[in-house]
Amino acid sequence: KVKTTSKLLKNIFMGENYTPYKLMLEMNSFFRERDEISDKTKKERGDKLVISNKNSSHRNFKFDNNLYHFEDDTKNKCVKFLKLLEKHTKWELKTDQWNFKNLNLMQFTKSDFVGRKWSITKSNYKEFLNLNPLSWAMTSGLNIEFTIEEPDKLI
Repeated sequence: KVKTTSKLLKNIFMGENYTPYKLMLEMNSFFRERDEISDKTKKERGDKLVISNKNSSHRNFKFDNNLYHFEDDTKNKCVKFLKLLEKHTKWELKTDQWNFKNLNLMQFTKSDFVGRKWSITKSNYKEFLNLNPLSWAMTSGLNIEFTIEEPDKLI
């Protein structure tokens, strides 16, 4: 498949300049640069935008004039990571097209099978799907973490 896909993928996987060793070096370099962006005091990796706590309350926002804004350090971390992506890809960062202020806050609820004392069975899975989760991830063979639209709804 790589032979028939875009030139970029072909160069990455089959190009003369990218041996597996060189690719590993590039990945290591990228991860070190990403780690430099990380916020050690908040324990947030440079490629993560944390917007909520485990209890579903908002995180990294401030409230002003009835609207929410990303905290300055959070915004700066985001822009630094986007610039890192720009540096390593052929993507152009247009900072004027990114909005970090005058945001409406919506509150959703985080949950998981373990917290609800559910095991992964057909009936629990059906009940889970009936909750119409906004997002979900199977985080282990025994647990599914998910977000439901409560108390707010997107539509």
